Amino acid sequence: MDFWTDIKQAGLKEPSDFIPMQSLNRLRVSLKHNGNLPNPQQVRVLVTRTMGFFENVLTSYCEISYKSVSLIDLVPQEEIRKILAESRPKFFGRRCS
Repeated sequence: MDFWTDIKQAGLKEPSDFIPMQSLNRLRVSLKHNGNLPNPQQVRVLVTRTMGFFENVLTSYCEISYKSVSLIDLVPQEEIRKILAESRPKFFGRRCS
């Protein structure tokens, strides 16, 4: 949650997703520290809002499209990285680029 403080200190416009991210963080802390299982419906709603947060942050501050980000890019072996990238459509259908 320090992200908002860091953005503000950098003089940048703050993203509008503070409240849903704060709510999701509270659920996370409650699960982690108290063992309280969150309401699945509440999590579904917050996850959708969280994806919007990441899309906005990547576009606004990093000039990166959310859809272009993949952990596959971190695989050090080029041949393995290529195989994984080619297999993505088999798992995700045609929506992969």
